[in-house]
Amino acid sequence: MNRRTLLAGAGTALSAPLVGRLPIPADATHERTDDGADSPDLDSFDPTEVRTELVVGSREGVADPEDNRPHGVSVWNAMPEASAVEVRIVDVADDRTVLELTTQLAADAAVEFSLLEPSTYRLDIRVPPMDASETVEVSRSWFDCNGSSTQVGVFEDGHIDSRTVTTLLACADVTVSGTPTE
Repeated sequence: MNRRTLLAGAGTALSAPLVGRLPIPADATHERTDDGADSPDLDSFDPTEVRTELVVGSREGVADPEDNRPHGVSVWNAMPEASAVEVRIVDVADDRTVLELTTQLAADAAVEFSLLEPSTYRLDIRVPPMDASETVEVSRSWFDCNGSSTQVGVFEDGHIDSRTVTTLLACADVTVSGTPTE
């Protein structure tokens, strides 16, 4: 029997069940954007105030809840003055509006949402005073064993930018099969 093959296979088999179950350090998050582009204006995403956290949906009936974790959404008014912001969240699977919110966000404040049910969502963000709007999709694929969130920023020059971040850890147990060669 080839000793190196046996040792390599044993190491993989012993470590594989631990993947995705280790504690996640705060600095382990990595950015992944849906369009592949970085959003430099969102690099400073750190609102001084989070006004409200709203829960959308229910965890009841979610199959494999640890492998279908909720997805967070934050809408940040990055402007130096307060502004009205409208948020509409649509569950694309059944074209159902699950949240409509119009709020006056203070300067450098955010409103946060937790999407509890795995699905594909469309976020329609509108800022009437600036006549600005943006549509962001949250794909069903973001609801996995990782922590993930979509951050939307409303900026002074009239643009709205978004990005999605995730911990990017492997989710599934890996099963190694095969017979070592001699």
